[in-house]
Amino acid sequence: FALTQLNYLDERYQSGREGVEYLSYHNLGTMIMEPLRGGRLVQNVPQDIMELWDMAEEKRTPLEWAFQYLWNMEEVNTVLSGMNSLEQVKENIEIANRSEINSISENDLELIKEVAWEYKQRKGNDCTGCGYCMPCPHGVDVAGCFREYNVAKMLNNPAGSAMHYFSLDSGKRADNCLHCDDCLNHCPQMIHISEDLKKVEEFFGKKYTYF
Repeated sequence: FALTQLNYLDERYQSGREGVEYLSYHNLGTMIMEPLRGGRLVQNVPQDIMELWDMAEEKRTPLEWAFQYLWNMEEVNTVLSGMNSLEQVKENIEIANRSEINSISENDLELIKEVAWEYKQRKGNDCTGCGYCMPCPHGVDVAGCFREYNVAKMLNNPAGSAMHYFSLDSGKRADNCLHCDDCLNHCPQMIHISEDLKKVEEFFGKKYTYF
């Protein structure tokens, strides 16, 4: 078996959906991690996202949608989920017990895609994490900075993203950008990297203050 990350936002992140299909093709079991994106898909869900979920004929909680997306796939064998209480354990078991392969309607699958699209429109920029802008001559982890900035904006979770941002070595954070713009010609998304790094610096600040 193999452990891989997958949720409805990360179909193309790391090995993503393609990786799960590859494992299944080679008769390897799949254990899914990050089904809830560290809880971010079910905590502090923005109102406009909830309104989209409420459009479904069969009403589900954000937790159910996230799990049903995975259990709907014949390639998925096991879904790992962090749980902090007996109530959460029971809830997860209940969802798994009533889930079946190919049990989600085409309309609901389209709704999941729409929710994922709506989340992604909230990002700060269009960085895909390709790394073509690297290495930065001044040591900035451009992709890492943008990843946490975009997750914070997308999932309405600045505190969680700030924790990851400030776990970066201080020399790799956005405030080390000297605006030399050596990276601009390498970005396939044509992002004005130095300007957006300034936004990252302003968004998170220079020290962790989220308590």
